Amino acid sequence: MYLQDMDDDAREALVESLVAEALEGFDGVVSAAQLEVIRATLQEELLFSEEGRRLVRQLMPDPVVGASGDVIREPGEPARKEKASGEQ
Repeated sequence: MYLQDMDDDAREALVESLVAEALEGFDGVVSAAQLEVIRATLQEELLFSEEGRRLVRQLMPDPVVGASGDVIREPGEPARKEKASGEQ
């Protein structure tokens, strides 16, 4: 699954949360204008850089699977297990 395939709202909420946590306590250290520049830079890096997208992807919760699909077999074909490599 790629970052662009994830729910946009969930991805943006996670990025906002990460940036807010990273900037906690900086209110009195830098000006409001500087804080906004830092916030925008961090958000841009998390959303658009390769490393940032990788980090966000790792931190996203696993998707919830409602059901597993069945493999359709021809009538009379025996059930068999295959290795991940495709070998039998």
